[in-house]
Amino acid sequence: MYTQRYILKPFFIFLLLLMGSKDIAYAQVYLFIGATDPSTGTEIFSVRNGAVIELYTRTINGTTANPLTNARLSYPIPVGTVYIPGSTTINNGTVPDVNGKMPFADIQGNVLGSGTLPAGGGSIDVKFRVQVIASSGAIAIGGIAKGTQGINNVIDNIAGILDVTGSTNPFYETSTADIAPTAMEPYTDLRKFGTATLPLYSGINGQCMDALTGTPLPQGSLLKNASAIAYHDASKRVYFVNDAPGDDLGYIELSGSGYAKTYTGYKLEPNTAAGYNITRMAFAADGYGYALTDNGQDLIRFDINSAVTPTISQLGPLVNDPSNGVNDVLAETGGDMFTDCNANLYLTTGTAKVYRINPNTKIAIYLGTIRNVPDSGINSAAADGSAGHVSIGGRFLPATGFPSNSRFEANLMTMNAVPITTSAPYETGGFSSASLPVYSHFLLTSHSYRNLSHHVGIVSGDTVEYTITVYNLGNINAAGVKLYNPIPDFAHYLPNSTTMSGYSVPDENGAMPFSIAGGHYVSSEDAPDGIVRPDERVVLIKFRVTTDPNQPICNNAQLVLPDINGNIINMPVEFTPDFSLGIQQPACFFSAGALRLAFTGTLSNSEPLLQWSVEKENDIDYYEVEYAAENSSSFSTVARVNAGTLPQNDHQLIDESNTLPGISNYRLKVMLKSGEISYSNTVQLNVPGSVQVRPNPFLETLNLQVQLKTAATVQVRLIDLNGRTAFATTEKLSAGANSLSLKVPADLTPGMYVLELLSGNKRLLQKKVIKQ
Repeated sequence: MYTQRYILKPFFIFLLLLMGSKDIAYAQVYLFIGATDPSTGTEIFSVRNGAVIELYTRTINGTTANPLTNARLSYPIPVGTVYIPGSTTINNGTVPDVNGKMPFADIQGNVLGSGTLPAGGGSIDVKFRVQVIASSGAIAIGGIAKGTQGINNVIDNIAGILDVTGSTNPFYETSTADIAPTAMEPYTDLRKFGTATLPLYSGINGQCMDALTGTPLPQGSLLKNASAIAYHDASKRVYFVNDAPGDDLGYIELSGSGYAKTYTGYKLEPNTAAGYNITRMAFAADGYGYALTDNGQDLIRFDINSAVTPTISQLGPLVNDPSNGVNDVLAETGGDMFTDCNANLYLTTGTAKVYRINPNTKIAIYLGTIRNVPDSGINSAAADGSAGHVSIGGRFLPATGFPSNSRFEANLMTMNAVPITTSAPYETGGFSSASLPVYSHFLLTSHSYRNLSHHVGIVSGDTVEYTITVYNLGNINAAGVKLYNPIPDFAHYLPNSTTMSGYSVPDENGAMPFSIAGGHYVSSEDAPDGIVRPDERVVLIKFRVTTDPNQPICNNAQLVLPDINGNIINMPVEFTPDFSLGIQQPACFFSAGALRLAFTGTLSNSEPLLQWSVEKENDIDYYEVEYAAENSSSFSTVARVNAGTLPQNDHQLIDESNTLPGISNYRLKVMLKSGEISYSNTVQLNVPGSVQVRPNPFLETLNLQVQLKTAATVQVRLIDLNGRTAFATTEKLSAGANSLSLKVPADLTPGMYVLELLSGNKRLLQKKVIKQ
């Protein structure tokens, strides 16, 4: 199985009710992911450009108590790959595509097979194939499995990384002729990046020719001062335009004659007004070349693949994304342009700002500003190396505090740059490489709530605080991110209670800011509006409400953001609950009526201590404390306690009969004098016991140290990823410390297993172990 680099632990979702009975059972689902070479079936952890790989998932029902129903899987096609149509299978049976797409690629996911996985390790395998289109960087893979166990909704999120390796990306620059010019020199030499050898082409005395007629032109007449260059890998040419209005498109042959050639009369930009000189150029993954005027007023697309003469289209000015705020792409000059594996363009400006441009819409979205580089004078930028970092150069004036020929390597994940040293640090006009890196954000979200009124359950009038958590596990800033969170039905917003990462967010016209139609920007701390950084700091959005009595309260929120290609997507934070089935999400609860009952549980000397209090006991006859084991939804009575026997209506009970380690469920059954029955919320207690497993991974023997409070008969099982019991034994253990040495069968297949220790219907341990 794939080694996860990022894991979100499963959510165990419990229904909390004060009025009306809903049983609670421990619930669990596991999702495993991985990648293989389809020709050999071998597990892989790195890929090459052009490779076809098979991605797989295994969804396992992790409980023996209930089947997993309504099982769904969401697995978006990873950025940096393209789906191979018709390649999806479930348990090796073909599954048809949905509208030409992989059937599980949608954010909402799709039903897994029949939608039901049997209890006790039932599993479903999904496989599909993709082709790698990235040449550098890292491809994030991951998915979400979800479903229902009994009355519980369960979710498991998992993500991992496939490194893109093996690509050698040619990298070129235009530079001054002198390595340390005493005055400003034009960029007349074409070189391999950072090399001190003779230039590949000298614009001062290099051979020149008309590309259409073959007519020789005067030596040194074409490459005069080029800041805009673009390497075309298929033809082994570097295309260029001089930094002068109305210049013709030209190229330098890196194989063959080595001439500089020009398409006479083929101007990328016919407008010769100031600011329309071309200073940025790149070839994108869609096969087209793109150039951009210095003022951003014209994005030009040109095609040199299908005809002898280039086809040139002036697309018009760039358009600022609404999230850009004060960052106006049309006010930026200088800099350079490069591309990613999805044919997006990236503009690094002369002042180190970074914009992602969708060439189809011309919308430019601000991603951030690179730190630790000069704040002016940047001319050159291109993706470089296997990590997809960006090399930066230019001509830097003394006022910047940097040497004029400084070079840097920028990590777009952190927006930090470090100086780099080359053998020939020329002042540079432009960079260009064949690298098509993966740049992608990878957003995950979660919901939670808490009662600020110090009740375990929630009753009418209590103050409830919602928390929405947003993570970015990608390698580049997510920009233009908004949260839309209407106030739930039967809930009432408490004015001025909204915060984001601890800072107050003002209400808008008296309304919760994220409840306004269209949403409100979500931002990492100290980041511009709408930017969520890919680091360990999560964004926490909180707000408070009060609730009406005897109503289901469910908070439905969604992120609204552009995907990596600029398409606006709506990403649900959670899914809509089905109250007819008693199913709730972490952000859903039932607001009870007038009976204010607080029921809590703690451990006292490793024994369950249950405590409860009621404002008024006049209508209560007695209570029954009920217990259910970890995997059971069947509650039994532990004790009966009469009402009104203690002052202040406070009660407590120590359960001395259920002391084995593991999860214990308790609830309070309230018998009213009218004959009606009411139930409290359910409390889960983890009764301590020590179970240590060594070594892990293991070869032949597993050594267990088990600490029990009372003697017990324990069943030990190893369960494989198909849910089958691969090894089982039963041991009688005494109170106190116990040592077990388990020798597994010699023919046990290497791989991942789940180790379980059970005592009756109580689980003492569930742990993933690896057999070597």
